[in-house]
Amino acid sequence: MIKIVHICLCTLLISVSLNAQRTINRLEAGQYAPDTLISILENTGEYSLSYNPEILTDLPLFTLEYPINSLDQLVSSLKEYPYIDLEINEQSQRIIITKSVLITISGLVIDSLSGESLPEVLVYNSTKVLGFSNLDGFFSITVNTNLDSVSVNLFGYESQTFAIDQIQSKGTIKLVNLNTLENVVITNTNNDSQFEDIIPDDKIRNEHLSKSQGISGNSDVFSYLRMLPGVSVGSEGQNGLSVRGGSPDQNLILLDGIQIYEASHLGGLNSIFITDAIKYVQFYKSAFPSRFGGKLSSVLDVRLKDGNRNTFSRSFSAGIEGIEGHIEGPLGENTSINLNGKLSWFSLIASPLIEDNLDFNNTTLRYSDGYAKFSHWFTPSSRLSFSFYNGEDVIRLSRNAHSAPAFSSFTDVNRIEWGNRLIALNWNVALSDAVFLTSSLGVSNFNYSSRGSYNINYTENDTIKSNSFDILSTSDLRDISLQSTLDYYSEKSGKYSLGTQLIRHINSPSIIESEEFLDPEIINTAAMDSTYKSMEFAIYADNTRYLGKYFTVNGGIRLSYFGGLNNNFFYVLPRASMSYEKNNFRVGASYSRMNQFIHLLVNPGPGLPSDLWVPSTENIEPELSDNIDIEFQYNTGHFSFGINGFYKFYKNVIEYSNDSDIFYSLIIDNERFNVSVNNSNWEERVSIGRGVSYGAEFKLGYSVGKFEWHTSYTLSKSERKFEDFNNGEAFPYKYDRPHNFSSIVGYSFNDNHAIQLNFAYGTGNAFTAATTEIKSIDCTSRPAPSSRNNARVPDFHHLDILYTGQKANEKGGVWSYSIGVYNIYNRLNPFYVYLFQDPETQNFDEFRKISIYPILPKLNIKYSW
Repeated sequence: MIKIVHICLCTLLISVSLNAQRTINRLEAGQYAPDTLISILENTGEYSLSYNPEILTDLPLFTLEYPINSLDQLVSSLKEYPYIDLEINEQSQRIIITKSVLITISGLVIDSLSGESLPEVLVYNSTKVLGFSNLDGFFSITVNTNLDSVSVNLFGYESQTFAIDQIQSKGTIKLVNLNTLENVVITNTNNDSQFEDIIPDDKIRNEHLSKSQGISGNSDVFSYLRMLPGVSVGSEGQNGLSVRGGSPDQNLILLDGIQIYEASHLGGLNSIFITDAIKYVQFYKSAFPSRFGGKLSSVLDVRLKDGNRNTFSRSFSAGIEGIEGHIEGPLGENTSINLNGKLSWFSLIASPLIEDNLDFNNTTLRYSDGYAKFSHWFTPSSRLSFSFYNGEDVIRLSRNAHSAPAFSSFTDVNRIEWGNRLIALNWNVALSDAVFLTSSLGVSNFNYSSRGSYNINYTENDTIKSNSFDILSTSDLRDISLQSTLDYYSEKSGKYSLGTQLIRHINSPSIIESEEFLDPEIINTAAMDSTYKSMEFAIYADNTRYLGKYFTVNGGIRLSYFGGLNNNFFYVLPRASMSYEKNNFRVGASYSRMNQFIHLLVNPGPGLPSDLWVPSTENIEPELSDNIDIEFQYNTGHFSFGINGFYKFYKNVIEYSNDSDIFYSLIIDNERFNVSVNNSNWEERVSIGRGVSYGAEFKLGYSVGKFEWHTSYTLSKSERKFEDFNNGEAFPYKYDRPHNFSSIVGYSFNDNHAIQLNFAYGTGNAFTAATTEIKSIDCTSRPAPSSRNNARVPDFHHLDILYTGQKANEKGGVWSYSIGVYNIYNRLNPFYVYLFQDPETQNFDEFRKISIYPILPKLNIKYSW
C-alpha cells in the first residue's frame, strides 16, 4: 500500500513539474519581434533550438491574435508565421528553425462563362485571409512553399482550392475561371467558407440589385441604396441621394471611373444605371480610400461589364415606365462589346393620371439613356476599354386656373431639364507579379436648367391688372480628367496603392430673373454669369494590411490642390480605418477627411426645386468634412444585426443669404407678392458657414425557408450655422431627416415566383416658410420667415407590392415579369409646397402641396437569351 502511494506521489510530482515547464509568462495579444518570441521559447529549456540568428533580422512583426500562457500555444503560433519554418522532433525535444522560402502567386479571376473579370474574390488558406482580387480581377499574394493549399471564394460562385506544390518554378498562376485553375490541382468544394462573410459590406452584388425594384417594377441601383441605413428614402421628385444628412451634390458618383453629376431620372423615379450592364457597384459612406476625393458624404463607384467574350447574350424589357435593351458579346478573339439603352414613355401612362388628380393641364415626364463599352485584351492581364454614356431628362408642369374672387386667370409653366454625357478610356495592366496599373482619361459634361414662368391676371378696383415673373437657373459643367493608380503587393507590408489625379473644370452657373412671362423654351444667354475655369490636382497613397486572421488596418493620405480663379487651395486629407472580424461578428472604426471644390446651391424656399452648381473662388472656399464612424455587425446566416454611429463636421458650406432668394416671389395660389428682380452674381448672394451631422443607424435581417425580411432605421440630425443670418444660430439643414425607415418583406413560393412588400418612411425636408409679414420700402406687405428652415414639408411615405415570376423556354431564353402597385394607399407626397391665401379671410395661413406621383401600377416584362 505504501509503495502504491509513493508511486502516485512521484507521478503527480513529475506531472506538475512537466506542466510547470510547459507554462510560460502570459503574453498579451499584440505585435512582437520574431527574435523576442524565439528567445522566450529558448529560455523555457523545454526544447533545444538550432538556428542562425541572422535569419531573424528584418522580418515583419508577428501578431498574436490572443493572449497565450503555454509553451504549446507559443509553438503553435510560431508555426503559423510564414517567414520561418519550424521542424520539431518531439523525441529529441529539438527544434530546427530555418528561413522560409516564399513565392509570389498572381493571377486573374474571370467568370467561366462570360470571361468577365471578377473583383473582390477572396483568397485564403485554412488559417487566414491572404488577400482579395482587385477591381479588375487581379490578385497577388506571397506564401510559404510549405503551405499545402490556397482557396478562392466569391459569393455566387463555386469555391475552389488549389495545391501549392503544383506551381511552376516561376511562381505564378493565371486563374482562367473558378472551375479551371491553370497549372494547379483543383479540389472542388462547396460555397461554405469560414471567411465568406468577411467580404466588405460596401461591395454590392448584382443579386442584391435584382431584389430592389423602382416605381416601374424593374431592378434599380438607387432603389437598393435607399434601403440601406444612413441613406435617405428620398422625397417626391428628389433627385440624387442624401447620405447621412448630406446633400445630393456631396456624393461622388463614378461611371467607369469618370464623375457623373446627376444619376437620377424624373425626380427620383429611378437611376440612370441599367442593371444588366453593370459589372459591380461599390458604395462608401465611411472609410473612404484615398483614391476618392472631391466630395464630402459618399462614393458610388459603378463599373460597366467589359462584355461577354465567349458568346452573345441579350435582354429586352418593356413596362409602364418605358423600354430597356441590353446586348453584349465578342467582336473577335480578344475584343468584346457591351451595348445598352433605355427610353421612357412614362408620360403616356402617368400624365393622364397626374392631370386628372393633381390640377395640372399639361405635363411632360421623359428620359433616355444610352451606353456603349468596347474592350480589347492585349494579354489576359492587359485590357484597354472605351466607354460612352449619354442621357437626358425633361420635366414640364403647367397649370391654368380661372374664376376666383380676386383674379380672372392664373398661369404657370415649370420646366426642369438635365443631362449627362461621358466618354472614358481605361487601361488596366499587370506590370509584374506584384504590380498592377490602372489609368483613365475621360470627359464629362453636365447641363441643368430650371425655369419657372408665372402670370396672374386679376382685378383691383374694377380694373384688370397683370403680374408676371420669370426665373431661370442654369448650370453647365465640363470636366476633363486624368487618373492613374499603381497597386503594389508587398510580401511584408501588405498592399500599397499610389496614384495621381488631374481634373480641368469648366463651370458656367447663372441666375436670370425677369418681370415677364416668357416661353420656357427661350433662354437669354447674353444675361448669363461668367464662365469659371479651374484646375484640381491630387496625389494619394494607401496601405492595407491583414494582421493575422481577423484584424485589418488601412491608412492613407490624399494631398489635394485647387486653383485657377485667382485662388490657390491646398489640403492634406488623412484616412484611417481598422476592423476586427471573427466568426459571426465584426467591429470597426474609421476616420476620413474629405473636401469639395464644386458646390451646389439649392432653393431655400418651398417652391420649385432649383440646382445651381458653382466652383470654389477667391471668395468661396472649398468645403471640408471630418467623418468619424464606428460599427458593429453580427450575422449568423439566418439572422443579422448591425449598428453604426457616425459624426460629421462640415466647414465652408454655403447657402443663399436672403431667405427669399431665389424663389420667394411665391406664387400663393393665384396671387404673388412682388419681389424686386435681382440679377446680381451668385457670389454676392451666398454666405459661408459650418455644419454638423450625427446619428445612429440600425439594420435587421431575418431569413428562414421561403421567408425573408430586411429593415433599416436611421436616427440622425443635420444642422447648419451661419453668422450672417438667422441671428448666428444653428438651424436644421434642408436634408435633415430625423427619422428614416425602410422595410422589405418577401416570400418565395418556389424558385420562380415570389411576392414582396416594401414600405418607406422619412421625415419631411426642412424649408424656410413665411410665417410673418413685413413692410417693404413702398409700404406694401410681403411674407417673411421667422427663422431659417422653420418648417417641414409633410412626411414622405409609401407602401408598394410586387409579384415576380420567371419561366425558361425550350430555346434557352428566360421570360420574367413583375406586376404590382406603387403607393398602394395613394399617399400624395409633396413635390413642393406653396402658401395659400384664403379667399374669404385673405389670410396666408396654409401651405398646400403639389404632388406628381399618386398610386401607380407596376408592370414590367423581360426576355433574356
